[in-house]
Amino acid sequence: MSTSIAISSAALASSAAANQAALQARKTSCLSFEAAYRPELADVGQKQQYAECVGLLYPKPAAGFSENEIWFFKGLIIVLLLSMIIGFVRGDGYGAHQSIGDRLCGAFLAFCGVTAAIVVLGLLTAAGIFLFS
Repeated sequence: MSTSIAISSAALASSAAANQAALQARKTSCLSFEAAYRPELADVGQKQQYAECVGLLYPKPAAGFSENEIWFFKGLIIVLLLSMIIGFVRGDGYGAHQSIGDRLCGAFLAFCGVTAAIVVLGLLTAAGIFLFS
């Protein structure tokens, strides 16, 4: 059993190295093609090849979140952390003298409550967008 694992690991490493070498060769080819490319003389096939080379040499950033979305998520995290701090300070709401366990329980309950509210609001927003679009 362990020899098959070793063989498959070696094959996987060899395949990854071959893929990397092929990608590097394609990039080198694209660099030379890009240097010699003349758009006014190119036919459709050459223009398509140029577009592929541009995509390979200068990839777009990964489709991620916009700056506004990132700030929204940061705000959600801050609200969650503040709710946990408030829950820790207030405890679970029973009695004046509370142990650390009661305070941690309060922080956990506040975190769960705010998280549930965010999920419900997100689902309502998604449902509204789905129904009224």
